[in-house]
Amino acid sequence: MSEPINEAILQDYQIFDVRTKEEWQQSGVIKDAILLTLTLDNGSIDPDFVAKFEKLADKSKEIAFVCAAGHRSSVATHLIKSKLGLDTTNLKGGMHSLIAQGYKTVPYRDLK
Repeated sequence: MSEPINEAILQDYQIFDVRTKEEWQQSGVIKDAILLTLTLDNGSIDPDFVAKFEKLADKSKEIAFVCAAGHRSSVATHLIKSKLGLDTTNLKGGMHSLIAQGYKTVPYRDLK
């Protein structure tokens, strides 16, 4: 499923931000989003993505994925559906659209 992204819709989901660390540092993140990169540094999909997702996801909540513009979040949505049978939502337009609407991100903090 896909939903156009906006600030109000963020309250309805457990948000997974699948962008890269560099993107989080550059534009900030959605408050309370779970940060889980979809891709490795070489651009390929992280083979451990689904396992990492399973450990972090609260499957009793509606789950949505966000990236910069919508492609990686769409890939994540389809990957989780195919591997786990779990319906999730792709937030269309991604962070570019959300920030263009005036959304104020919070700074990324590297916890490592």
